Amino acid sequence: MRFQIQLLEKITGFYLSPKLLQFILFLTIGHAFVWTQCNGQLIWKPFKDNIWAVCLMGFPLSYLFVRATRIGYDIFDEKLWAVKLIGFSVGTIVFFIMTLIFLGESITLKTFVSLLLCVAIILVQITL
Repeated sequence: MRFQIQLLEKITGFYLSPKLLQFILFLTIGHAFVWTQCNGQLIWKPFKDNIWAVCLMGFPLSYLFVRATRIGYDIFDEKLWAVKLIGFSVGTIVFFIMTLIFLGESITLKTFVSLLLCVAIILVQITL
């Protein structure tokens, strides 16, 4: 794992600290579960029939986002805008992947451009 991180550092020119990876991981997991919580009703009958049980998923999800916010805030020198913009971008990318996998929605030019902008936003926040 350390070799992969070092290789990525050489290719991209920026350092991926363990805290940055943890921040991105918490955001990714959180957004994947939020997608499941909100859109599971469109795919699985138990999600549609047990709305209150699905709503209870929100408590552990909140913990992930609260922790991600604290970690990101510390990483980006107490700049909350970086946390917000990266969180939005990661959420959009996760939404695209989950919607493609579970609902089979294809990518349009508009969606592709939006995903490229999300990647650009993340790179700007991490590298500048």
